[in-house]
Amino acid sequence: MSTSDDMLDTLVLQARDPAVAAWCRAIGNELDRVQAAAEAVAADLVPLLATDDRGLLAVHEAERGLLPEPALAEAQRQSLLRARLLSRSVGPRTDWAAAVQAALGDGVPFEVRVDGSTVEVLIPSSITGLRREAFERELRAITNAGVRISIGYTEGFIVGVSQVGDVI
Repeated sequence: MSTSDDMLDTLVLQARDPAVAAWCRAIGNELDRVQAAAEAVAADLVPLLATDDRGLLAVHEAERGLLPEPALAEAQRQSLLRARLLSRSVGPRTDWAAAVQAALGDGVPFEVRVDGSTVEVLIPSSITGLRREAFERELRAITNAGVRISIGYTEGFIVGVSQVGDVI
């Protein structure tokens, strides 16, 4: 039920003048539009729900020290933001793995190999370019300072990259 309907229902039957009803509809419709806009902005104020519709995703990224990557898809940027928010409370390895999963995006498989103080994270070969760079930055941000990080790919080799990682 709209606000204008609520307003009309509260009027006494004798006061249902057509001019009053029109005024109630106009004011009620305007109040509905204001409420919808306020709810949309309120949703963007929550970092995990922010979108780029009003530019608030970039604001949340900047507040948390993330470099906004406009070339990345909005869902990927939201994943990196979610990882940064999770990293505030990273403690046990399961929390770290959840933050890594959030940085990659839900459902993206990864493997972790630990050798002493070196952690190798293996990711799908489909994650390249800016998305890989953004993931690597976030991985370094959520990992303890004394841990060396290495990122590899779970399958095959990448065309155009030599064995030492130089672009050919």
